[in-house]
Amino acid sequence: MPESDAEKDLKVDGPHTDSIAVPGSISSIKNLFQLSKDSDGENKWVDKPPENVPEPGENQETAKFAVIVRNIKSTDSLKTLEAHSIIIQSPWLKKALGRHVLKDYPGVTCELSRLEFQAPFKPFVHRWAELLNYKNRKNLDETMRKHVNLLYDVLKHEIGDKIKVYEDYVLTGVITYEHLWMIFQPGGTLISENGPMAAFELESSEYIKNDDGEFLRLKCEYVSWDGKQFGRGSQRIDLEKFRGTKNIQALEAVPLRFHDGKESVKRDLIDRGEKFESLAGHQYKA
Repeated sequence: MPESDAEKDLKVDGPHTDSIAVPGSISSIKNLFQLSKDSDGENKWVDKPPENVPEPGENQETAKFAVIVRNIKSTDSLKTLEAHSIIIQSPWLKKALGRHVLKDYPGVTCELSRLEFQAPFKPFVHRWAELLNYKNRKNLDETMRKHVNLLYDVLKHEIGDKIKVYEDYVLTGVITYEHLWMIFQPGGTLISENGPMAAFELESSEYIKNDDGEFLRLKCEYVSWDGKQFGRGSQRIDLEKFRGTKNIQALEAVPLRFHDGKESVKRDLIDRGEKFESLAGHQYKA
């Protein structure tokens, strides 16, 4: 069979060596290594590993431990170091978190071989009560109890002050802008009474700063019916930055668990849903 033009272009006369190889023809991978930035602020790439590169902190030895805490220098005047992230390696802990403490928490998959949480450890702030309840169970086996206590001790040291602040807010019914995220747990129900009362499921919260100002953006979902189509829709609720403290009930969206009329609101929502369901489909009146 005659050679194609492409094959002729790639053909190399004589022994096939790296020095005379056609560009892109060597069936191998070439690694390059980044050096520190030079005086022009540019990174250089070389084909030899830089000297004095430290060994990675995580290895076969560290893989044996139930929990890894990665520490950084703290900006808190009361601390020398603080946790940057926590890596859960214990299969017992993954089971406890996945089935009980963090069950159905959006964005957290406890079955991962590498389960990592970064400061400020929001899932554990939101599910602190669940962690305490599980920790205090009487029927935990010895290994599970040891590993849960290990995680609890680490978190108590890292976020204990935030938990205390959160508990104070719950008791007083007020919140600061800095800690606003604490009361908005992903997956929770929000109530908005700007107009007809509406209920939303919180997907996530994020602090935003742009030309419009500073605010905590709540990304929510809701169930809607426009007379023709029924389904889930999405909604953004922006809570503008404020000074000092603010009554939780005065927010544009209030978590149901903090709502003053929580039980009444739940009944109203259930009644409204049941009424809607009874009217679904084709209805006929004499």
